[in-house]
Amino acid sequence: MRGSGSVTAMSERDAAEVNLAGGGPNESGPRINAQYFTSLPGVTKIVQLVLGLTCQITGTEENDAGDWFVFVTKLAFLATLIWSLLYLFYVRESFKIQTKYWTGVEILTTGIFPILLFSAFIGELAWPYRPLYYVAGIFGLLDAIAYGAGTTFLVLEYFNEPLPSPSDLLPT
Repeated sequence: MRGSGSVTAMSERDAAEVNLAGGGPNESGPRINAQYFTSLPGVTKIVQLVLGLTCQITGTEENDAGDWFVFVTKLAFLATLIWSLLYLFYVRESFKIQTKYWTGVEILTTGIFPILLFSAFIGELAWPYRPLYYVAGIFGLLDAIAYGAGTTFLVLEYFNEPLPSPSDLLPT
């Protein structure tokens, strides 16, 4: 017989209680954590996914720099998509691993992308004038900035600093 224990999330970005037994009396099917995507790290992940998709669409593979650009943007997009799905379906909370370890692994995996995307941005802009190269390079730079911001939010969460809400960042 399965226990019906529940674990309260240890991070402020995980607002709901997760039932580890699954299929409780009021639940049917998998639970979805849409509230995460209203927090600042969640919004940042959405921005990273949109910019990553735009980089893949505008990136070219006509030269070596284009190959590197498309490879880095696809790698970053897939890693962000996996992390987004982990948060969306409460996978992170279903394991008995402390939230701090998950955040540390996420810092390591996403912290490298600003550097890689910046190098891909430089490589894309280094080729002779073609407007599509410049458009792809600029979106790559914006994606690198988004990953830098996302890594900053993860580091703040790792050290238990309070994160601002998205509405606090909007001009009044």
